[in-house]
Amino acid sequence: MMNELNVHVILDKMMKEAEKNDIKNGRFYVANPSMLLRNRYLTSGERLVLMELFYWYQSRNERKLHQPTICENVGLSDKTVRESLKGLETKGFISSKRTGKVNVYTLLDFSINPIIVLGIVIREFEHFITNLEKDSQLAYKLFKPIWEDKTIYEGFLAKIEAVETSEERYNTAKLLVKQYKKQKLETSTMTKAKLRVKRKVKSL
Repeated sequence: MMNELNVHVILDKMMKEAEKNDIKNGRFYVANPSMLLRNRYLTSGERLVLMELFYWYQSRNERKLHQPTICENVGLSDKTVRESLKGLETKGFISSKRTGKVNVYTLLDFSINPIIVLGIVIREFEHFITNLEKDSQLAYKLFKPIWEDKTIYEGFLAKIEAVETSEERYNTAKLLVKQYKKQKLETSTMTKAKLRVKRKVKSL
């Protein structure tokens, strides 16, 4: 009997979970699997390998795959593909087991994976600020540390993972990003105020 879980089922569930939790752009961010290429918590290698795996999981979520085949299809070295597969497994997107001379890879239900949830929530905030301020660079600069600074995002991901339901995970992510945004904007405002004071002092 064919396993009912496949990439289409997971992506559809991911989109519905986002929309159910008031992510207004959920359909835009999630409906197209290539949007996962914008999730910066995955390395470039992990993103390419994940897209390749999606091709094999159209009708089921478990396949025997030869690593050289993946390397050839994505144009990456054996080492990079091996590290990317390991990374995807560590991050909860796939699992693997050795069967004879090949690995069997299972695509896991990542619809409310903390990496997915936090990534979608950040994109929603970025979209809101870009529309509000008409400045995409402001949104990029504001949220760049959440994407790149491990001391920030690892704590966020741990808190999201600590709760189980879709609603709890999205609410936790929204609260964390909202608090971060408020703190960054306040710090930025204070810095600008200090600069204005310094300029006034120098002009005296």
